[in-house]
Amino acid sequence: MGISLDEVVPHDEQIIEFLGERVDTKGCVDLYTKFGEEKKQKTVKICYLIVDADTSYNALLGRPLLNRLGVIVSMPHLTMKFPAKDGRVTRVKAH
Repeated sequence: MGISLDEVVPHDEQIIEFLGERVDTKGCVDLYTKFGEEKKQKTVKICYLIVDADTSYNALLGRPLLNRLGVIVSMPHLTMKFPAKDGRVTRVKAH
């Protein structure tokens, strides 16, 4: 199931790409996103900016979202941990 164009809201700002280039945004869309599995998960509404950029990333999570989730990130382990709804610690690891 894809995103309907009706869900995309115009967003007329540029972002600075990693190499310092300016990239136009194509719009933004609010999506509910689940982090974790089954009972050890959180679902949050995220406003995703849509860009046309040559990058190896599918999505970038900003500090405001990471703070809202209460995330601790380990870059060497490609892992993030955060408290789930029930208070248990949830781990999300890159594959």
